[in-house]
Amino acid sequence: LKNGRIGISNIGDGYFVSLSSTKIISGYDLLNAEGIQLPQNPLQLSKKELRKYYTLELIGFENGVYQIQFTPKKDSHNYFRSRILVDKKSLQIVKIVLFENNLKKHPFIEINPNHALDSLNYYVAYTYKNDSTHLLQTIEFKYDFNYNNNIKIRKMNSSGVFLFYDQPHIFDQPYYADEEKIISDYDKIVFQPYDELFWKFNKVLIPSKKVLKYREFFNENGILLNYNELSEYYHIFRNKIIPWSKDRIFLFELNNTVHSNVAVLSQSSSSTRITKVVSSNFNFSYQIYLDRNIFGGITFYNAETLINIDESFYIRNTNKNTTSFINIYFDLVEIEKRKLMQILENDEWNRNQVDSIYRSTIKKLEKDLNQYLKLVYYGVNEEDLLIYSEKVNAALNIDNTKLIIDDEFMLADDGNKMIDVYNYGGTLFSEGRYHQSLEILLKAYNSGDTHRWLFYNLGLNYLVLNNKDEACWFFKKSEELGEDLDPYILKKCEDRDFGADK
Repeated sequence: LKNGRIGISNIGDGYFVSLSSTKIISGYDLLNAEGIQLPQNPLQLSKKELRKYYTLELIGFENGVYQIQFTPKKDSHNYFRSRILVDKKSLQIVKIVLFENNLKKHPFIEINPNHALDSLNYYVAYTYKNDSTHLLQTIEFKYDFNYNNNIKIRKMNSSGVFLFYDQPHIFDQPYYADEEKIISDYDKIVFQPYDELFWKFNKVLIPSKKVLKYREFFNENGILLNYNELSEYYHIFRNKIIPWSKDRIFLFELNNTVHSNVAVLSQSSSSTRITKVVSSNFNFSYQIYLDRNIFGGITFYNAETLINIDESFYIRNTNKNTTSFINIYFDLVEIEKRKLMQILENDEWNRNQVDSIYRSTIKKLEKDLNQYLKLVYYGVNEEDLLIYSEKVNAALNIDNTKLIIDDEFMLADDGNKMIDVYNYGGTLFSEGRYHQSLEILLKAYNSGDTHRWLFYNLGLNYLVLNNKDEACWFFKKSEELGEDLDPYILKKCEDRDFGADK
């Protein structure tokens, strides 16, 4: 997949997102029925089978093209109704349409085993070039079904178009460090950086009136993904694949979906995720995304370091350097990405050279990361960790030593998983970076943490930022949990009505 755009309309209080439409469509072989999860079509049958299972009828002839209808003889859900369009002069198939209502054989599955999916109607159309190449040009699809989540039955529908190009002359495919880690084409669309040049200058993609009408509808009644650079919804729909940033990653963010998998280790399972946990007690999943486009004879590159929070985890024993150790790892990936961009943008390279440069970069990065893991040893070797921290600070202006937990915190640790967040938030506060400190500490609060120290320091931040009501509410909660408040704070809040819990 080169690129894509998605429009999602609101359904009640939520959104329906189909993650694997491309997998379903690409997994259907028009000429071979072996292993397919959808009904068969006429092109998969022998002449004898075709006579047995289908009735043929010429239903139209227009602009030199025959339109032949194939109707299953029996009311069977094992065969698609089909239309095949054949050009009279070339005798080539120019279009194949498959459709059926209320499919019984299909690969769609419910999100939850207690839910129910039925009344699936399916349509797909393949259009081919009517020339000597006979290349596939487009695949248009649409389907709908009833979805019962035991609360309400909703009609879900999805539609889209895949455009196929002569790739060597139109564009390069994007690069990924390890494409097998990419779950679906949906993920590729929503996590890649927005490429304004690709959508603005690619003449093949000039939107039709119909497309513009759809865009207007989704803009007013739903969500558009990959239509601009600053979509406020990306964090919701990215499946926890996030771009690298100066925001730091904490253990609770990596491990918030791991514990249930660890608990299943004693059971037999073929889950890829569980296999990883068995073989290793940590995994840092990243990608370096690189895309290359040529417009007006000028080559443009678009690159991003991507972190898969859902696939990453860390279940070793922690130490005071653990959070710093994790963040430096991903920072080293970002540094290598920037070096890659510098090389590419400082000279003219052909496709093969770009491919070689990218592969060499990934190979070098893997070697460097293994060296980092060996030298730093999960943060135990602090001297080596500090050397890498200086390297990151010089390249990215990020001081990961602020993530090193103070010894007094380690001694006072009562098993709270947010200790790294507390320490970092406290460090930012002591430096006078109150807004950043508040943002970090609110991460812990919004995840459900209720430690008295957290409430107290949230109160301090709000007090400095002149939000007295919020400050006094958090001070009161910390006092209820056993925190001794300074007389100064008690005096500040003596006239406040704390009200009900938030």
